[in-house]
Amino acid sequence: MALIGGGGAGNVAGGANPSGTGTSLNYLGDHCYAYSGDVTVPAGTSADTTMLDFTTGSEYIVGTFSFTGQNTGSNDEFLSISMNSESVFRGRYPSGSQRINEQPTDLVIPPFTKVTCKLGVESSDQSMTFVLTGRVYQ
Repeated sequence: MALIGGGGAGNVAGGANPSGTGTSLNYLGDHCYAYSGDVTVPAGTSADTTMLDFTTGSEYIVGTFSFTGQNTGSNDEFLSISMNSESVFRGRYPSGSQRINEQPTDLVIPPFTKVTCKLGVESSDQSMTFVLTGRVYQ
């Protein structure tokens, strides 16, 4: 089994935790994933809660990003995805209703890239999850 993620990605054969959650990226063969787990996002007016935060290795990734929550009211939702501290995707979803129509989001992640995904909600705390699934290429 070839090792994927050289250059600091931290992958070793059999080292991926298939049920792991947190902010890091996990590798499984030529695929990768990151699951934030259930995170309480406090009320505010911008995407301030870090859901995923990792740096890729020498490979590039074609990934699909999505998030969800249990928005039951008029809680606007905010999304921010940055690569190497540069914003590459931002969104504001009124009452969470547009989120379903505007997701998932596919992005190419270059080698040696720091990726940060953040969420925010407007008027009340909300439990949310963030997911990245992708294919790894050398």
